[in-house]
Amino acid sequence: MSELHALLIGIDAYLPNEIEGVGYYPCLQGCVRDVERVEAYLKTRLPMPLAGIEKLTATAAGSGAKEPSEPQERWPTYANMVAAFERLTGAARPGDAVYIHYSGHGNQASTHFPLIKGVAGLDEVLVPVD
Repeated sequence: MSELHALLIGIDAYLPNEIEGVGYYPCLQGCVRDVERVEAYLKTRLPMPLAGIEKLTATAAGSGAKEPSEPQERWPTYANMVAAFERLTGAARPGDAVYIHYSGHGNQASTHFPLIKGVAGLDEVLVPVD
């Protein structure tokens, strides 16, 4: 029987907020809440067996805190996101369903596929917490 594998990423806090030469990414509200609600839905409403949910989140710091409250190994950093995608592709089998939910900033970057998109082409990208 096929199973459902899920990767949920929600980023309210961006560290640092300003990246030289790229831009400013303000902290957001509601992205972590989005993935928590999606997680609840996946756990309670789907008829398909749930193989597992991996969740990476960065809650906006409150009360003067400078970092998200989650442990760093659960932050959606670039390295943690890549590792989560690798675990997901390693766990899913033919016939399984895979659900990926990202809630956070996106951007555009110069394409890695200039032969397809042209030298001025752009790719859509996810913006990790770091």
